[in-house]
Amino acid sequence: MRDVFKSSFFRRFLGGFVLGAIGVVALHPGAVAHNLRHAPVEQTVAG
Repeated sequence: MRDVFKSSFFRRFLGGFVLGAIGVVALHPGAVAHNLRHAPVEQTVAG
């Protein structure tokens, strides 16, 4: 298992995920900000 973590394939595999996550945040900053500003509105039912 230790050899798997030290392998260059594993490092490149994880590096791809890191670059992908950075790309999603960098290319869609408006969507992230939009989701943070609008909190869900609780609806109350009068009964």
